[in-house]
Amino acid sequence: MKINTAEFIVSNSEVDKCPKDFLPEYAFIGRSNVGKSSLLNTLTNRKGLAKSSSTPGKTQLINYFENDKLQDEKSSAAASLDPSEKLFSHVIEGKTKGLEETVSELLETTEPLEIINNILLSAMKQVGVRFQNGTTQLPFVLKSAEVVKKACSIVEPHIKSGEVNKKGTIVLATVKGDIHDIGKNLVDIILSNNGYTVHNIGTDRSAAEIAAAVDEIRPDAAGLSALLVKSALEMKNVAQFLSSNGMEIPLICGGAALTNDFVEKEVAPLNRKSAYYANDAFEAMNILEKLKNG
Repeated sequence: MKINTAEFIVSNSEVDKCPKDFLPEYAFIGRSNVGKSSLLNTLTNRKGLAKSSSTPGKTQLINYFENDKLQDEKSSAAASLDPSEKLFSHVIEGKTKGLEETVSELLETTEPLEIINNILLSAMKQVGVRFQNGTTQLPFVLKSAEVVKKACSIVEPHIKSGEVNKKGTIVLATVKGDIHDIGKNLVDIILSNNGYTVHNIGTDRSAAEIAAAVDEIRPDAAGLSALLVKSALEMKNVAQFLSSNGMEIPLICGGAALTNDFVEKEVAPLNRKSAYYANDAFEAMNILEKLKNG
């Protein structure tokens, strides 16, 4: 994976892999802009899914890719695992069935923060490696992220007050002209469950809105996300706006349209506290840790 800080671009080869609920409002097929309904028709036609008055749902599309026999074999193997291995498997496989029972059993012997940091986040990082290597696809990464989020919601009530030492604070936003937030929300999950306070202010946020959030919250950094080239250019406007208003805040920039070279040469010089490129959530976390530790 890269757990990218933006959504994805759907190419001809990727069309078959995208469940309905995870499609952006407009997907890119080749060089053409195609609306969501048109793309779903393409999915239906290519996969031979039964046509009805409703479009094929997420579960139907994802199940197409899952070999039932293989899943049965995995379920049988999982039964022999200890609770920590079971939870790790839940994340890797993106399976919520039996998750609450697994987490509850694990809480009897394992500290809540250990479950989050040593099992859930480690498993999610492995999912990221698989995505980066091309051995898993984005819809399944999102399923894994859903498992992590649900597991954390079960674990969090068991964390004692004052047990978590907050490492820092960050404002996250998708910049103006861009409504994609899957990757940004993955960054939110990873940082939130690793000791950071995250203020996720949403998508299509102007430089002024981002600056207002920075002024109110006073975070250690601002994280900017962009999928499209034109929205990546908007990051330059954000950097200029912050600087012209006397704000000194490091920027962590990520998304499918970005490169380290672009951030280093085009964005960083415009911002008083520089800007840094993160190609996934874990790199964003490493940058934030370095900024906090000087």
